[in-house]
Amino acid sequence: MPFERLSPVRSLPSYRGQPFPLMKGAETVGDPIAVLPTLFHLLWSRRLDVDLAVRLDSSSIVRTAS
Repeated sequence: MPFERLSPVRSLPSYRGQPFPLMKGAETVGDPIAVLPTLFHLLWSRRLDVDLAVRLDSSSIVRTAS
């Protein structure tokens, strides 16, 4: 089963084609403590993308990986 089906990440703005700040995206989906591990997994697996030339923090802009 795909990872996205196990979590509510389909409601992330990025899945609707809009980049979003990391923490705002987590808050959109639910409790950030529960959602951030999923977002980090999607970043690690390159399903989501973020500019790593700058420090990763709560305001980092996340987008769907191309």
